[in-house]
Amino acid sequence: KYKIASRERVTHDTSHFVLKSYNQSHMKIPPGQHVHIRDNIEGMEITRSYTPVQIITGEKRQEAVIDFLIKIYPDGALTPKLDLLQPGDDVEISDYTGDFTLEKLHGKSTIYLLAAGTGITPMLSILPEIGENTKICLLNFNKTTQDVIWGEELERFAQSHNNFKSYNIFSNEDGASELTGRIRLDLLERFILDKGDDILACVCGPKGFVQTAERILLDDLKLKPNQLHLFQG
Repeated sequence: KYKIASRERVTHDTSHFVLKSYNQSHMKIPPGQHVHIRDNIEGMEITRSYTPVQIITGEKRQEAVIDFLIKIYPDGALTPKLDLLQPGDDVEISDYTGDFTLEKLHGKSTIYLLAAGTGITPMLSILPEIGENTKICLLNFNKTTQDVIWGEELERFAQSHNNFKSYNIFSNEDGASELTGRIRLDLLERFILDKGDDILACVCGPKGFVQTAERILLDDLKLKPNQLHLFQG
């Protein structure tokens, strides 16, 4: 069991929750892994999976806390209850799980990160773990500029990491970016130029986004299955 140490709204519908353990046996969650947050809603236990993120700007945290970026869905099963939580309130989380390992990042010439909405969270988890000799290309898909999570933090990360490039693609806002629309072949072809054996593409987002990305990357762009990692809760 953890308690809310702090919370801060980062977009109109997403908050940054910082959780602190009640004791010294703090759970260190490997990058790319997720946990389940549990709560009892009207007599039913509801669980949802969330990937903790790393602070990508400034000094690494010294204290034993876990950072989450959680989107609140007004009609969701769990998030309306989470939205009521304030510092000092309790949260129950599971042990971590997931099939991502940091070894997948080693020895890569280029890593492509394809994220939609809160699918950015595993990317923020692994981003600080990627070596400076690896090129990183983040394609960040959102509805509008108002939906971009940690946009300023990503800009600052890009300024201090020459190997990192970030591109915003908006589906419901014209003029905010030269890149618009949803994930599709002609868009990915503009960015996924390196198709050597030493590349990796990571994908996270809604189910339809992940399925479309997987199909384009494997069938059209001819990546091998071992060059693709799909983050799924």
